[in-house]
Amino acid sequence: MTLEELGAGGFGNVDLVRFVDEGMARACKMPPRVALKRVFMGKQVTVNMKLQVQKEALFLKELPSTHFIKLYHSFFEVNEHGNWYFYLVMEHASRGDLLSNLIKKAKLNERIIEEKEIWRICCTVGQGLKMLHAKNIVHKDIKP
Repeated sequence: MTLEELGAGGFGNVDLVRFVDEGMARACKMPPRVALKRVFMGKQVTVNMKLQVQKEALFLKELPSTHFIKLYHSFFEVNEHGNWYFYLVMEHASRGDLLSNLIKKAKLNERIIEEKEIWRICCTVGQGLKMLHAKNIVHKDIKP
């Protein structure tokens, strides 16, 4: 059951969803509320395209949750119009994204963010990137 839209972009959207059957969530080792990302893949999806996104999803699933959103499950769907979608069932970041939190914090305090906080954020992001680079992965979409 969809609770709210968390975000949308050119290729898909992310919704906060709740399992109708919470027993099913426990059986799948997931919390009852998760983020469901739906990515539009088009009508012409090749076997190689499917293998590539499955490979990326498997990699994401194996990342430690210390610096990354946990991926629980992924799957494909084809709708009645022949459009392919790839779904990612992920941990819900209940405190929101980094940029929104920085803006809220700055407005609340009516001042700029302290240098100590900036260094803490940079070090945390750097540790996550270091983990990716150790696995020969380059993140191509870093943003606050």
